[in-house]
Parts: sequence; C-alpha cells; structure tokens
Amino acid sequence: MTPESPKRKLVAIMFTDMVGYTAIMQKAELKARELVQNHREIIKPLIEKHAGEVIQYVGDGTFSTFGSAIEAVNCAIEIQRSLKDNEELSLRIGIHVGDVVVEGDEVYGDGVNVTSRLEPLAEPGGVCISERVYDDIKNQLDMETAFLGEKSLKNVDHPIKIYSLIGEGLNAAKPFEEEQETTIISKESVSEELKTKPASKKFLPWATGAAVLLILFFAKGWFSGESSITEVTADENSLAVMFIENMMDPSDSERHAEMIKELLITDLSQSHDLRIIGGQRLYDIAKRTRKGEDIIIDRSNATEVAREAGARWMLVGKLSGVGSHMVLTTQIEGVRDGKIVESQRADSEDLFALVDMLTKEVKADLGFVSKPGEIDAPVKEITTSSAVAYQHYLEGLEFLNEENYSEAIDKFTRAVEIDSNFTKALYKLAMAQAWNFEDLLAKETIKKILVKKENLAEGELLLVKGFEAYLYGDNSTAIGIYQRLLLMYPDDKEIHYGLGEAYYHSGKGERLKALDAFEEAINLDPEFRLAYAHIFGIYQDERMYDKAIRVANRLIDSSPDKASGYHYLADVYGWKGELYKSIKNYEKAAELNKGNYDSIVLQGWAYRIEGKYEEALSKYAELFVPDVPAIWQYRGKMISGYVYAEQGQYKKAIQLTREAIRIDHQLDEQNVTSSMRTLAKYYSSSGDTVRAFSLLDSALAMKPTIDEERRLYGLKGYFYATSGNQEELRKIIAALNMREKQIGVVFSINAIIGGLKMVLFRLQGNIEMAMVEYNKLSQFLRLFNLELKARLYGDAGDWENVILTANEMQATHLQGAILVDSRYHNYPRAYYIRGKAYEEMGKPELAIENYEALLDLWKNADEEIPERRDTIKRLAALKQES
Repeated sequence: MTPESPKRKLVAIMFTDMVGYTAIMQKAELKARELVQNHREIIKPLIEKHAGEVIQYVGDGTFSTFGSAIEAVNCAIEIQRSLKDNEELSLRIGIHVGDVVVEGDEVYGDGVNVTSRLEPLAEPGGVCISERVYDDIKNQLDMETAFLGEKSLKNVDHPIKIYSLIGEGLNAAKPFEEEQETTIISKESVSEELKTKPASKKFLPWATGAAVLLILFFAKGWFSGESSITEVTADENSLAVMFIENMMDPSDSERHAEMIKELLITDLSQSHDLRIIGGQRLYDIAKRTRKGEDIIIDRSNATEVAREAGARWMLVGKLSGVGSHMVLTTQIEGVRDGKIVESQRADSEDLFALVDMLTKEVKADLGFVSKPGEIDAPVKEITTSSAVAYQHYLEGLEFLNEENYSEAIDKFTRAVEIDSNFTKALYKLAMAQAWNFEDLLAKETIKKILVKKENLAEGELLLVKGFEAYLYGDNSTAIGIYQRLLLMYPDDKEIHYGLGEAYYHSGKGERLKALDAFEEAINLDPEFRLAYAHIFGIYQDERMYDKAIRVANRLIDSSPDKASGYHYLADVYGWKGELYKSIKNYEKAAELNKGNYDSIVLQGWAYRIEGKYEEALSKYAELFVPDVPAIWQYRGKMISGYVYAEQGQYKKAIQLTREAIRIDHQLDEQNVTSSMRTLAKYYSSSGDTVRAFSLLDSALAMKPTIDEERRLYGLKGYFYATSGNQEELRKIIAALNMREKQIGVVFSINAIIGGLKMVLFRLQGNIEMAMVEYNKLSQFLRLFNLELKARLYGDAGDWENVILTANEMQATHLQGAILVDSRYHNYPRAYYIRGKAYEEMGKPELAIENYEALLDLWKNADEEIPERRDTIKRLAALKQES
C-alpha cells in the first residue's frame, strides 16, 4: 500500500465561529462546552446535506469544504436561518473559493488563509464571501449580496473584494468606511463625550496593550513579512505616553526622564476606564521607523508611533528645575488632529510624588475619576520606592531588548538586591534567565514572586503563573493562562510568544496555532528573534518553503548585520536541496558571528553537510576549552557526538554524550533527561538494548516534565517494537492513554500513541493499518520516522517506494537544528535500506554501490553495529555471485 501523495484542488471553503465564546467560557465553562457541542450537532448534518465535508473541529470553530460555491452558500444560509431564533448560539461565517493542498487528513493553502480572514468580518448571524464566491453565485436569483468594499487581509498579497449575503434570516455587515478624524477641542467636551462611552477593560501596571488583535487560533496563518508603519483604528479612551524631554540633563544620565515616562504608564494603568499603551509596545513600533539608528521616540516620530499603536491621545512633556527641585510639564494631544487637549504641571523633589501628582492631573483633564473599589495606590507601592533600583530595571530592559541576557540578568539582579519586593524586576529576571538557558534559576526566581502572590493583581499573577507553567512544560495550563492574558494585553509580544511555545510543545494538533501565535509576536516586533526559532520548523513541517524564504529574507533586511536571518535562509535552501546556496548562507552567518560561539556551531555544520567530518569535529573542539561557558561546552559535546554517530563511531559518541550530561547536571537537571534519551538511542543503534532500556528507566525516575516524560515513554515503546515485544509495547500505549486522562495533554500524547500504534500494527503484520497510522502523523513526525516508513514499504514488497523513501532520508539531511539529531541515524542507513531494496529488485550493481558507500562512510565504525555486520555479509555474497 502506498501513502496518499499531496493533491491540489479547487474547493469552496467555509469557516464558522461562535460569537462571544470566550466571554461565555470565562463565566460558565460547562455552558460554553454545551454550546460548542450544539453548534457541531446543528451544522454537521447541514454540511453533509449540501455535499460538504467537515475538515476540522477546533474549539468553537469549524472548517469545511464543498465541491461548489453554490452548495457552500446554500449551506451557510440554511445554518444561519436555523439559528435565527436561537438566543444562545450565534455564528459568523466566511466563504471563499480557492486552491488548497490535500495531504491525507490535512487540508491547507492560501485558500484556507483567505477564508479564515473573511469570517471575522461577518456580523453575528451573517455570512461574508469573497469576490471568487460572488462570481459563482451572482446569477442565482435566490442569493442576494451587498458589496462591502475592498479590504487588505492579513498575509494576503492584494486587497480582496468582499460581499455580505443579505435576505431573510441573515444579518448583513455594513460597508467598509474610511476612518473618520476625531476633533478634540477641550477637556469639557472630552469629559462629556466620555460619559456616553462604555468603560474599557482595566489594564494593570504590566500592560503593554494597543489595538485589539483577533487571533484565529484554528486557522493557518500567512505572515506577510511587511514591516512598514500602518494605520490602526484608535481605541476609545486610549493614551500613549510618548516622551519626556529632560531639560535639566539633556543626556538624561540618571534616566530621570525615562523613569518618569515608565512610571506614568504604570500609574495611569491603574484606571479602569483609561487604556494606556505600554512602553515596550511603543519601543517595538519605533524600531521600524528608526532602522539602523538609535531607537528613540521624540517629536519627529511620536505621532506616527502613537497612531500605529492605536492611541487616541498622546502625552508628551518636559522635565526642568533647579537643584533637586523638579518641575514636570506635560500636554495631551489628539493623535489624529494634533490639537492640544490640555496641559499639566507638577513640581516636587520626590520623583515618585511628582509622577503621582501628574497622574491625577492627567486623569482629571480627561474626565476620569477613581471609582469605588478601583486601585489608586501611590506608584512606589506598585513598583519600587528606590530610584536606583528602577534605574537598574530600565537598564535591564534595554539589555533584554538587545538579547544580551547575561547583562540583563545582572541589572535585574541588582534591582532586586536593592528591593526584594520589586515584582516587575523579578519577573523580567526570570524571563532573562530562562532565555539564557538557566531554567533552574528562572524557576527559583518565579518561586520568590509567588511567595507573596496575595499581593499581586490579577494580571500580574496570571503572567507569573503562565510563565511558571511554561518553564515546567505544563503546556495545557500555559495555553489557558496565555489565552486569558491576551484578552487583557492583546499586543504583548512576549505573551504571544509564550502561547506559541505552549502550543508548539503540545503536539500535532497545535502546531498551526503555534505558528499563528509566533507570527503575531513578530508582527508586533519583526526583530523578536526568539519567536523565529520554531516558525521555521513549522514552515518545514508544512512545506511552506517559499514563505520561509520570504520571512528569512525579511529578517535579513531588518537586521543585515545579524546572523540569524542567514542561518534560517541556509536551513530553508537545505530543505529544498539547494546545497550550494545553503552552505553559502551558513558561511555568511558564521562570518557575522565571528568571535561568537554560535559561529563555531554554524561553521561546523557547514563542514558536516559537505561530508568534511574531521573539519567539523575540529571546529566543535574549540568549544571544549575551560573558559568557554558551560552551556556551550555542553552543546559542543552533544553535536560532536552526532558527527561521530553519523560515522558509526557510537563508542566515541557515547563518551562525549556522557561528558555532556555531567555538564548538564550543573545547568538544569530537567534537561539531563533529554541528553539521556540521545544516549539511549546510541546504545540501541549499536545493538546494546539492555543499556538503552536502563537509561530510559533512570530518566523516568528523575520525574521529568510532562513533555519529556511522553518522549521517554515513546522511545521505550519503539525499543520494545524493535525487539518484537508486543506485550510490553501494549503496556506502554495503555500507560500513555492513562496519562492522557490524568493530565489532559491530549494532542501531545496522541502524537506518541499514534506512532506506537503504527509499530504495533507492523509487528502484527497489519501493514495497511500501520501505514494509516503513519499518515496520521504530522509532517514533522513523519520525517522522524522515515526509516520506519521505508520498512513498511519493504514489508509490503513495494521496493520502488522503499528506494524513494531512502532517498528522502538523505534529501532531508539539511534540516539545521530541526532534525540534527536524526541525521546521524537516517543518513547512513539510507544506503543500507536502498542496498537491500536493489537486491530484492534483482539489481546487484546498484546494491553493491550503496553497500560500498555505507562502508566508506563507516570505515572507522564500531564493529558491533548490526547493519554494518549485515552489510559486510551481503556485499561479500553479491561480489562472489558476480
């Protein structure tokens, strides 16, 4: 049996989404789940009635395809009319006709992206369609439409003409209009107007909010890679504190102006009704207008940045005075028209008191008053009472933005040494430690915050708990927390990044949600390099090669002096098999990182993919010296082990990995189990299954994270399959099923269970079902199981596909860090698998050619490797016959 190859087809695509689901979920989770079930029960038979197919249920949404636009539209109309009198269940629907790729159970492509962007434009109870759909239905007398206008959709190259269905039982959307300018004349008119406006959500001191961004978690995102400043509709009651000019000290050597700006943001954020745009968000926007220059916000770019941030008003000011006496004067301006709303003035010798006085004036001038139960604490109580600690905190933020995590850690540490209750500094310290691969220290820092969790506001506590769950690999908890946080801080790139990480590590069903979250993070900050790390892995998984090249080139354009863009571009060309371009970009990345430890890794990788193993090992050995940081010594040992394993020298690989584990114990015991998994693979590949099992049992006894635990059980199951032990393999599958019920990590465990079911079916001789399970795996997991795929074809006697799969095992060798720990196994064994296939096909010359290539690669290999011994025997027999 052969797996189904990807097919392209033109279909009508329909997305549905429940209105107000998140709000219902927060108030009554059981009720929300009942509504989701009702939603599915109502629309599934209607979709099938109109010859459609439900491709995916995710959360409160559905994704379906139809053979024609007319059927899709008829189905949407019938769905909305059937729900017309249902007060609890209201849907938005979007329909588009587009080209999609069908691969097994997966459907993806540009058409899916366009449809996902249409659905939110529909009114509750309404249907929005694209011009492609309109062209197909415009002659249908029973289908009426209204033209809404052209709109630029996220990650779509050109504006789309959009229509709304109209008629009985349908709520039509309003035509798109140009944004109207708002004229602000006086504080009296502002106050009067505010009385009629609904209160916006409270934004707490850590808020970095701006325009609300709708995250389509179940849709396949399409990041455009554009970085230009765009117009954003201003939110009601939104204020951006843009800059404070220090007239006392133009160099602002003590950061007084910067401190006042950040403290004002924090102090003003205590208001329930006034939404304050955070300093980090403003900084990220300013980066795009100050490319290659110092990133500052001043009069020249303040209005542009405030407009991009979605602010209605902006505050600018000056700090003056004599001696220790400070005078702060500010003014509030309308972002759209530049008119001054009101001016403020405060003077004091105490910087914190100065901020509190100015804050009261600003709120009064905008017509805001404190409400019963609303927090209105002095700013030093919600930050720190030490100006010196706050200076260190600001310096730490600067280093954090520059990805200089060691210096950031030093500054944040100094801040909390002065004030151990400085929660914001502790939180950023934990973040810097984690991003610097110091997870154990990060966990300890989080514990310090949680000791006094009763003093934390809701948003603060959620941020800490979300980051804690992220650190401990509790992905399901992290996802839930980060989703709640995004309702509060929709444009916080770090929250989007955290959500992406949690989704990414949750398994197959969540990787596209992870992509959406990561892409949203780099939409907010195109230079947020952490968020790129997994994006390219998902692009590879989904075979989005052209898109990956665009994103890598965009990163290069924004940071031409940084290595990361070239590194990613090299990976992508590797996926496409363009070896020359790949190596050139790796070399460019290494050149830019000269003097940096990462350059050693990059140059070594370039040598390795050229087959220059000695040069690669010599380069990696530069990381072994005592003055190199422990984390890089660890990495050097691990990747050197991969090089030796690729050459069949498992004893040397095992020795280096054991040395790496000793280093790893100093860094983070949780990471040790990952290294032990690699060591177990080496023992298994060299034929020593007893030690392989022993290592896995030891790793499981160390109480690893949930994520790591499933990997260990999964590998143990594969080892049982290799030894033909069906009974123990079934026990592993049962244990994982039980673990799923206990912890609720459905997708991550299901990915492992699916793989183990595949090998169990193979042991039972049910090749067809084994192949079905293989095709259910994500593309990423399929790449890790190419050898097993080849063996399945061999069991079925399909030797042509065995050879094609063996070719794929070597064609995917340029995967950068993504598959670096599978190349050492796949690349040499492809020769062995091809050789056996050619033998079966009666082509001894080709079989000899592959066996000799393997033995040449393994010329210094360990004699115990089972495939090596068998290759020597087969080669001798073939030569004797010839």
